Amino acid sequence: MILVDNAIYSFGLQLSNGIPIIPFKTDMSDREFVFLKRFLLDCHNLNDLREPLKASFHFEELFQAYNFSEFISFYDFEDCELEQFKDEEFELLQLEK
Repeated sequence: MILVDNAIYSFGLQLSNGIPIIPFKTDMSDREFVFLKRFLLDCHNLNDLREPLKASFHFEELFQAYNFSEFISFYDFEDCELEQFKDEEFELLQLEK
């Protein structure tokens, strides 16, 4: 299983299963999934996707080098939801203008 997200904390406890992606915010020109498709097609026959993900993103190395565990354990999901709500509210106000 893999998890594609723009926030590393979403897969922070399973770094070998995550693919980071640039945030999508109503950007109709966003092509990130098109680029991701090529990567996934290259490794779709593999039994274990963790190895190509490790080789591509180096999250375990970064985790050990920079101690992301403090960030991941500090992260508060409710705060993130509140920020996301503020972003969505701001976008709606911009569309109304």
